Amino acid sequence: MDSHAGWFGMVVRLSTARGEQKSSRSIVGIVSGNFGRFCLTESSLPAVFYGECRYAFRLFISLQDSLMKAQLVELLTLISSGCLAEEEIQQIADEASQAYADPAAFLAANADINYDDSFPIPLGEWVVVGSLPEIVLFMGDSYEELFGEIRTSFDPSVNFVLQAKQLRKADPLTALNRIQTQLGALYPEKGGYVLVDFSEPLDTELQCVLVYRNDLERFMALCVEIGIPAKPALQAAQEADQD
Repeated sequence: MDSHAGWFGMVVRLSTARGEQKSSRSIVGIVSGNFGRFCLTESSLPAVFYGECRYAFRLFISLQDSLMKAQLVELLTLISSGCLAEEEIQQIADEASQAYADPAAFLAANADINYDDSFPIPLGEWVVVGSLPEIVLFMGDSYEELFGEIRTSFDPSVNFVLQAKQLRKADPLTALNRIQTQLGALYPEKGGYVLVDFSEPLDTELQCVLVYRNDLERFMALCVEIGIPAKPALQAAQEADQD
């Protein structure tokens, strides 16, 4: 049984405990199905039980949306490193959770959005990525350009030894080693920064965020739970070099 069915089964059991005894065979049939293809019809269930299940289903969807938004808020907080106000984080998380929950409804309510099924990432992920400012999401077609964007995002008082132009002739693995060494030396009280490949680049070759090393494990877990691809950039390059 998948996690969605498990959650829905729990809600059904809570709901049916309020009313009359229901058919256990009907409950098992509902919770053992694939949630993504779940279809509840009045003709397939007794009227009273159908009403209970609709209530449980709506409750489950509400719980799922709340969980998704909470995960997005935490994710955005970790990658913003204080560069986004709480109000901005809440707004992005709210819009992205709506887009994840019901893409068609979100697009209908936001007709100016330039998104269609040809995009290689889900609408919710597209909203997250598209809402991040340049000081949080770093993009470039070369590591020289990428690191230049990273340096620009920091206050001039932050000490950088590495210069972007020093990466011009470096191969990807060498460039990433140098970048990660520099970033890892910043804010040692938080373990330094880790450069992380984030989502799938749409307009450039490279697309990354910065995460404190102390937060990296939780950040990666959130990316898995939400469904956004992410991997430390140096690790990804090392694995690609071994293939």
